[in-house]
Amino acid sequence: MNVDGPNSPGEDYLGEELVPRTYRKLELPTYLDHVRMLLFGSDPDRAMLNYRAKQFMTLLHTTELEQAVLDLDSRITYDAADENHLVSDDVFLPVVTQHGGSESDVMTIIGEQMTPDPVGRLRYHLVIDVLAPDTVEVKRLVPVLSSHVFDLVLTNQLSQKIDLVGTGYSFFINTDSPGAAWQVRGYMRPRWDLGQLAAMLEYAAEPTMLSLFGLTNEEPWKTFRELWFDHPELPYSLGGLLLAVIYRTEEIRTGS
Repeated sequence: MNVDGPNSPGEDYLGEELVPRTYRKLELPTYLDHVRMLLFGSDPDRAMLNYRAKQFMTLLHTTELEQAVLDLDSRITYDAADENHLVSDDVFLPVVTQHGGSESDVMTIIGEQMTPDPVGRLRYHLVIDVLAPDTVEVKRLVPVLSSHVFDLVLTNQLSQKIDLVGTGYSFFINTDSPGAAWQVRGYMRPRWDLGQLAAMLEYAAEPTMLSLFGLTNEEPWKTFRELWFDHPELPYSLGGLLLAVIYRTEEIRTGS
């Protein structure tokens, strides 16, 4: 994941696993940043890093390529075989909490989440406030702060459909009383599977792949390169690329 160890958001955060407190984020060369962008998104948040890392490590542990992971560090602080909460659809439903107005004020969310994969921002947090009988504000707190004001029109005690900005969802409310307010939090679920990620990586620039795998016949680079370019099965081909990313990163970390 290449994240600072002391910056953990806590074990309740989506997909969070132990990162050594002594680990410090490394400055990576351009070619590694480019490959990671294809793997995780152009600006991934911690949730996306956790989600993809879980997928990648599970893949590596399904074959004998697991040994290449253990050769660097035999300690395992996660259960790669655990069908944990990341496979549950319930984890990716928006959670609404009311913090203003009366108990009869209700928000209803509809629609389908947007695809978060290109950028890699899964977590969202928004605040909805009825500012006046004809105005409602939708304020995004995560991933970036922004404010959007919409006209509010009630018909038969139900508002028009209002955009829950940046999530793909929309909502209705049944009140125009100033002071009615809600928070909406949640995570968007990645849509692209590992096969789609591998297909996109095939279009990575040749200099990027040359820097990643090199031209040497020394191991393990020869094996990693042959797996990625020649093996017909995804766990081995993508596994070869993932191991190359891991090993290049480890070279930078150790200076070897």
